Formats: sequence, structure tokens, C-alpha cells
Amino acid sequence: MKGIFCFLIFLFYYQFCFAENKDSLKDLLKKAKTPRETLKILRKEATIVSTTSVQKGLMYARQAYQAVKNSNDKETIAEATDFLGQNFLDADNYDSAFYYLNQAVIKSEQCGDKKELGSAYINLEGGYQEINNYTKAEEYNSKASATYKSIRSNKGILKCLIGLGELKMALKQYDSCLKYDLEALTLNNDSSVYLTGLLYNNIGTAYERLNNYTKSLEYQNKLYHLAIKTGDSVSIAAALESKGGIYIGLKQFDTAETYLKSAIVIAKKVKMDALVQSAYSDIGLLYDKWGKPKLALLWTRKFYDLKDSIFNKDNAAHIAELETQYQSNEKQAKIDLQDAQIKSSRQNFYFTFACLLFIVVIALILFMIQQRFRFLNRQLTQQKGEITIEKEKSEQLNIVKDKIFSIISHDLRSPMNNINASLSLLQKKDLTKDEFGSLAKRLGSSVQATSNLLDNLLIWSRNQLTGIPLHLGSVNVKEVIDESVGLYQDIASQKSLVILTKVKEDIFATTDLHVLLLVLRNLLDNAIKFSNPESEIVISTEIHGHTMVLIIRDYGIGMDEDQLRNLYVVNNKTRRNAGTLKEQGSGLGLSLCYELVKKSGGDIRIESEKDRGTSVFITLPLVTIA
Repeated sequence: MKGIFCFLIFLFYYQFCFAENKDSLKDLLKKAKTPRETLKILRKEATIVSTTSVQKGLMYARQAYQAVKNSNDKETIAEATDFLGQNFLDADNYDSAFYYLNQAVIKSEQCGDKKELGSAYINLEGGYQEINNYTKAEEYNSKASATYKSIRSNKGILKCLIGLGELKMALKQYDSCLKYDLEALTLNNDSSVYLTGLLYNNIGTAYERLNNYTKSLEYQNKLYHLAIKTGDSVSIAAALESKGGIYIGLKQFDTAETYLKSAIVIAKKVKMDALVQSAYSDIGLLYDKWGKPKLALLWTRKFYDLKDSIFNKDNAAHIAELETQYQSNEKQAKIDLQDAQIKSSRQNFYFTFACLLFIVVIALILFMIQQRFRFLNRQLTQQKGEITIEKEKSEQLNIVKDKIFSIISHDLRSPMNNINASLSLLQKKDLTKDEFGSLAKRLGSSVQATSNLLDNLLIWSRNQLTGIPLHLGSVNVKEVIDESVGLYQDIASQKSLVILTKVKEDIFATTDLHVLLLVLRNLLDNAIKFSNPESEIVISTEIHGHTMVLIIRDYGIGMDEDQLRNLYVVNNKTRRNAGTLKEQGSGLGLSLCYELVKKSGGDIRIESEKDRGTSVFITLPLVTIA
């Protein structure tokens, strides 16, 4: 992990500290006279943008490959192919990466470019190491080393030594790792700031794994001073985070705390979320070993919250890349269509000219072509109609899918993270009885919330995709209310709430029994969640002609007008999500209640005042008992 961080940090430093203000990319490409110049421009642009967006780097790598793949410059084609495979590796697309890297090997061998051949081998080694196939990784490292030695490339041999060091690190052979990294450090001889920093970090990490904290600290200090010298805040934060981890191993917890918190401050300033996340994890471990479980839980939660945030950002970036790719394909399809239309127009021109010589024969041919085009147009119109219908269905399914993924990625992950964190702390043997009881209650609440959310999510998604069949019949309202209240008495007692039922025995409504049970469970859950402790929840009924109105009233925090307007929108950000005791919810249950009550022939209405409470009115057809 720390080796990867150092690589990213020094790549960031190298690109941005030495970048120059030049013409726009479009202008530079216009000035390029050879395929190699085009590749050089696009490769530089891809390398720069990949420090902040892997997908953008991959986009420019693809553009570079497309620009040179049909040229006669075989060496440039091999280099572009290797570079594209390398960017696919960075994007974790291993199938495409291995395909292009193997193509790069073939193309480099065909044109005799051993320097590029060694680069392809090195990238293949890195790819196989990432998927934990260390045998293949060592095989390609050996091939790269032999290739670079044959052309006496010190830089290539240095890359091979660093690769072997990282390979041995992954295999936990730390003595061998040190051997190769120290040899690489001697060969580098400070000629590359980036490689020097990378080797300092790798050597320090290997010594730490061997519990030689003194030597580990020595090399991490070298990394720190190198970062200070270059003025790179990202590198400074990484060095501080590594030193904090060393002092945890030395059990100097005060010092470790100082370094880790300093690393977080700097990492936040330069917006290195991955480094902040790693430091959060280290501080959680620090407080756990320090015997401070509450602080350990606090920082562990920060770690999972940031992890979720990064996960969502990555998903958003991936979706944006897919949209960009779709737009590019659509644009290319339009260009192809225009080319086809131009080609067709030219053919018609020559065809018309020929008609002047063979007017009778051509007239017959034109008639037959016209009939054929009419037939094809009718088929095309029919196909376009079918495509439009399928597109509308697909868009509706995508809307439902996006809502489901949104709820799963946000609302479901949060209680699951709480459960995970609580279970981790419950396994500790040094918890007090009160702490154990508090964690157990918290775990129970999280499990209950997760179970309710899953039930609602499954029913809602089924209703959106296929619809829920209803079985309308006569339902005894009081029996259903009593059953639902019984399920929530224990939960209500945790807030010292009193649930009062003012419903007669002989009221029967026409509805689906299971729908009514689901609706009551969700409404009682909301009423308890948003009620103030030691207050009341009143359930009553009113008869109006041939309809029955079921009323559930709480005296809790209530809602303002803006929240009421957006009440039935799934995952709407203006809706309140936290109860009086910070209970979490997605709002899915209330949206589901609204849909099912409407579907079963009833109506639902909500009245609420801020800090005065909420009343829910459910109107159902009344069954008249003779």
C-alpha cells in the first residue's frame, strides 16, 4: 500500500512541478508532422491527466493508439500499443491490458525494438503482480532484465530491480526485497528524484515489516527530507503517515498520534482522499492498541465513511466515462452515416449520367430501385418504432436500477458499516458491562433498520419492475392494528413512548391484508423514529359514509412545507433522514406506502407542523356489515 502511495505522490510531483505552459492540445496536434510526434503529445497529455483521472488518461491513450495504428512507423505503433495496455492496467481492466501488452510484445519483436520490448515485459510483470500471479510476474521480470541487459540499459535494469523488490514484498520475502531495493538505490545514485523517493519508501516499509523500526524510520526520514527539499506537500503527508505507522509499532502512541494527525491535515489540503483514508485506518488501529476503544470506533467510522465517499466518486467517474464512450460511438455512427450518404450521392450522380445513354433500360432499373427503397423504408420505419419502444422500457428499468443502487450504496451501506464496527468492538475482551450493553443495543437497532430497509427495498423494486398482485378482501382493522402495535412495543419502550389505540372492534375495510400490515409497520416505525421521548402515539379511526379513515398521530419533531412537498420522492435530499435519537432512514418506506395504498383503491394524506408532530390519514373503502 505504501509503495503505491509513494508512486502516485512522486508521479504527481514530477508532472506538475515540471509542466510548462504551452499551446492547447488541439493546436499541438495540428503542428505534429509525424506519427511519433502525435504519440509524444498525446502520451504527455495522458500522463498528466491520469494523476487526477485514470479514465481521462485512458481516453488519451486510446486516441494516441487510433492516431498511429495505421501508419508505417512500426516502432511508434509498438510504443502506442504498450502505452494503451499500461493505461488499461491503471484502470484495472486486466483483460484489455493483457491483450494490448501481448500485442506490444509481438510488434516490438517484429521491428526489433528491444527498448520497447523491455517496457512491455515490465508492464506485463506489473499486471500479473496486481492479480497476484507472482509466478508469471517473475517470469516477465526475468525477460525484461535479459532484454535490458542486452542493450545495456541501466534505466531498464533499475526498473527490473525495483519490480523484483515489489514482487518480494508482495511475497513477504522482506530480506530479498531489501537486497534488490538497496541494489537499485545504488544503481540510481540520486539521478531520479522520483525513483529515489520510491526506493526510500519501499526500503523503509520492508524494514518495518521486519520489525526493524530504527532502520525503517531512517529511510522514512530520508523520504521526508527529500519531500521537504522538493516542496511537495503530497510527499510530505505520505512520509508523515508512514512515520506514524512506525511509531505505532514502537508503541510510542503519543508520537504516532502527532504524525498521523499532521499527515491528515496536509493530505486534506492537497485533496488526497486515499492518503486521508489510510491515515484514518492507522489512527483507528493506534487507538485500538492504545486501549481507547471509543476513539478507535470514532476513527474507524471516519475511515468507512470516507471509503464510501471514494467508492461513490469512483462509480460516478466510471459512469461519466461510459457516457463519454457512448457519445463518441454515437458521433462516429453519425460520421459513418454521412460518409455513406455522400458515397450514395456520388453513385446517383454517375448513375444519372449513364441514364442519358441508356434511358429506356435505366428507367426500368430506377423503377425497380424505387420499389426496393420503399420496401426498405417501411422496414426501417417499423424497426425504428420497435427500437423506440425498447429504448423507453430500457430507460424505465435504468431509472429503477439507479434508485435501487443509490439506496444500496448509501442507505444500506451506512447501517452495515455500523454493524461491522460494532461487531469488531464487541469482540474486544476489555469492554465494560455498560459499554457492552450500549454496543449491543446499537447493533440491534442497526440490524432492525437494515432488515426493514431490505424488506421495503425488495417490495418496492418488485412493484416498480413487475407490479405486486393485490388480493382485496374484508380486513378487520383493529386486529391488524393490534398485531402491528405488538411488533413495535419493545422499540417504543426504548424511548418511553405510549401507543394508544382508539379503534372499535367491528370496523372492516376493503383492502389487501398484507399491504395494510406493511403500511402500518412503516408508519409506526416513522412515528416512533420521529417522536420525542416520553410522548404518545395515538391510533384512531373515523367513519365518513362508505369510507373509513385510519389516523396515526405522533407528537414529535414534525416537518416543514419543503419536506412535505418532497415527501414521496425516493432519496430526495430535502427530506429529513435522522430521528430524534439519530435513527437513519431512506424515505423508501413512506414512498412505498403511498404507492401501495393508491394501488389498493385508498388514499393517504399527511399533515405536519415543525416541532408539533405529524398526522397520517389513510382512507380505505368501508365494508358494511349487515
